[in-house]
This record gives sequence, C-alpha cells and structure tokens, in this order.
Amino acid sequence: MNKPALKNFAISARLELLARVRDRAAFYGITEEKYREKAIAPTEGFQRLDGVMLSSREAQQRNDLLARIRGKGYEQVMEEAAYTWFNRFIALRYMEEHRLLPMDARVLPEQPGLLPQLVREAQRVEL
Repeated sequence: MNKPALKNFAISARLELLARVRDRAAFYGITEEKYREKAIAPTEGFQRLDGVMLSSREAQQRNDLLARIRGKGYEQVMEEAAYTWFNRFIALRYMEEHRLLPMDARVLPEQPGLLPQLVREAQRVEL
C-alpha cells in the first residue's frame, strides 16, 4: 500500500470537501465573516434570501444549521460536515469494491469529470 499517496489523497479530499461545504453554506447566506459580525438572521417560511427563494423546509434546515453554528462555532460545524461527507464517500467506495451494494452499477465515477455508472445507466439499474 502506498501510504504517502493515501495520506495526500485524504488531505486534499478533506480540503476540497471543506471548501464545498463552505460554498454551500455561503449559498444560503452563511459565511464566517457574517457569523463573526453576527449579521446572520434566521429565516421563516417561504422566504427570499439573496435572490434565492427558500422553501419552508430549506428555511428550517438553514435555521438548524445556524443553531449548530451558534452552539459549536462556524469552523467546527464546517469541519464536521466535511468529515461526515468524506466518511460517506469512503464507505460507498468500500462497499463498491467489496460488492456490498444491492446493484452492480458503480455509484462513484471511475475518473474525475465522468458521470457515475449509476447515473449513466439509470434506466436499466434495478434497485
């Protein structure tokens, strides 16, 4: 096993996931700068946020995220989310390699930039 390559992958994957988690939070108006300035307000029901219309479910999820951030801090919540996604992707890859998924199609793409086999063959996959 090439341990340095595995270590480098884990570090780069963590940083990439962390960036994407922060981008997604920013999409909903939650950034570290706004959190520090205490400029983030909860949303209610169907509400427009920076040009994006939020459903009541999205507004509730955003409020739950804000509550977690207030309790643990912005950086800690972003790290936890990135860590959770990393573990999920690694678990999917493990299950694919050991044929533990209920179908033969690959869930993750074989190469970056390609659609996963599951998406390409969605009409023929039996779940």
